[in-house]
Amino acid sequence: MGIWDFIQDEILGMKWLNRLIGSMLNACGLDTSEKIGGSVQFFIYDVIKIMVLLGVLIFLISYIQIYFPPERTKKILGRFHGIGANCIAALLGEHESAIQDYTEAVRINPKNTNAYYNRGNSYRSLGRYQNAAEDYTAVLRIDRYKIRNEHILDAVFDF
Repeated sequence: MGIWDFIQDEILGMKWLNRLIGSMLNACGLDTSEKIGGSVQFFIYDVIKIMVLLGVLIFLISYIQIYFPPERTKKILGRFHGIGANCIAALLGEHESAIQDYTEAVRINPKNTNAYYNRGNSYRSLGRYQNAAEDYTAVLRIDRYKIRNEHILDAVFDF
C-alpha cells in the first residue's frame, strides 16, 4: 500500500472507523455480514463520518472568516467579478457586496433567474425577507418551470 492509498483509504475514507465499528458490533453479538448488522454498522459509521466532516468544514469556514475580516475580504473580492466571486463573497458573509454584483447582473440581463435567485438567498441571509420574496417571485415570473421552483415557493412562504 502506497502512501497515497493510505491517506485516501485510512484518513480521508475513514476505513479504520468502519473496521472499529464492525469489531464493536461483532463483540456485542451482532453479525455485520448479515443485513441488519451491516445496516447498523453503515448507519453508525456514516453518522460519525458525516459529523466529523461537517465539524472540519465548519472549523475551516470559521477560520477563513476570522482570517479574512470584512475590510480585507472587500479589498480582495473587489478585483474579481462574476458568479465565482459572488459565491465566495456569500460564503465569507459578504452578502452586501454579493447583492451589488447580483443587482448588476440583473441590470445587464433582466431575465437572469440565477442572479435573482442568488440575490434572494443573500437578502434572506441578511433577514431582508421582503426583498428575498420579491426576487424569488421574479424567478417564478420569468421561468415557471425551473426545477428549483418548489424550493423557491417553500422559501417565499417560509417567512
